[in-house]
Amino acid sequence: MDKTREYWKHVLLESLYEASPFNGSDLDDGFPSSLLDDKEFMLSVLADNGMGICFASKRLKDDEDIAYAAIKEWGPAFDFISPRLKKNREIVLLAIKEKGYGQALEFADSSLNDNKEIVLEAIKHYMYALKFASSRLQDDEEIVLIALSHNGGNLQYASKRLKGDKNIVTSAINNGGLYALSFAAPELKENPALIELAKKWEEENIPF
Repeated sequence: MDKTREYWKHVLLESLYEASPFNGSDLDDGFPSSLLDDKEFMLSVLADNGMGICFASKRLKDDEDIAYAAIKEWGPAFDFISPRLKKNREIVLLAIKEKGYGQALEFADSSLNDNKEIVLEAIKHYMYALKFASSRLQDDEEIVLIALSHNGGNLQYASKRLKGDKNIVTSAINNGGLYALSFAAPELKENPALIELAKKWEEENIPF
């Protein structure tokens, strides 16, 4: 990379440390916009800071090499790639599984919210990922139980059927007390044994 391009790379990287760079409006007025559509230049930037994806051209945000480079350096870069690439299973798994960015499930194409492998990985890394799973997977006992092991309040995102399942609700209470019980089916909310269990959990886990 020649000295001029190195200079502009430095300018761009410095801009990433300033306030609100995500819309690209904080670049120097004299910044050559053509560089934001230059794949070689942007790959060099992304190798140092994945946040550079925020400045990339629309064309490059739809480039697989650019997406991989950005996400490998910074998981949340996933949020800024094109809708087409958010349908890419491997790219979604890169963000979630390798970079631990479970929130990617929220921004992934809806077709992938029904992929059990992806949803399970997302739940491992993001406490509330169940909220963004498909209705089919919100009715999957294995997935819901894992989500409840992170936070009993995730019962609110489970299917109506599972909210009425005593074993599921018990698991939620064991990690969320009365708050978790509040999302159970009406008949279970009034169950004396479950209420007692929830109160006991509160006594043991919430300092007064």
